[in-house]
Amino acid sequence: MVRSTIMPMKEFANKPAFWGFERDLKDVLDGMETAWSATPNKGTFYLKETDQAFLLSFDMPGVSSDDLNISLEGQVLKVYGERKSLFDEQKEGEVISKVFEIPKGSDREKIQAHISNGVVYIAMPKMEKEKAKSIKVSDEFSEDKWSGLLKSNK
Repeated sequence: MVRSTIMPMKEFANKPAFWGFERDLKDVLDGMETAWSATPNKGTFYLKETDQAFLLSFDMPGVSSDDLNISLEGQVLKVYGERKSLFDEQKEGEVISKVFEIPKGSDREKIQAHISNGVVYIAMPKMEKEKAKSIKVSDEFSEDKWSGLLKSNK
């Protein structure tokens, strides 16, 4: 963005040599800082259902598998990641957290996670459906077998 301002020469007497440039650069950098700081904890996630599983993916840029912690408490999946500072090893990294409710029918014991190029993938396999049980039908009636079932507990 180019700003042109016409000012009388006396107005420049109290201004630094690059006054307009510094102001414009500050505006650009302030805008970039706002965009960068707003991005990490917000974002889109994708949930896809297949016949075998629910598949979840979301971005966690700059987080490695060593700095990623995923836990399951009840039906709540909690994801915490720490992005280390690339420029200052003494500076603490930024913590990114996300919380999801796992879909009903997910097999808690078989959930798997993977991170690649800053994208976390979580597979939540579906529980196996109980197979229908075939019940044998008999032509004979046995009072001994049924008598206990027919008595009331009064």
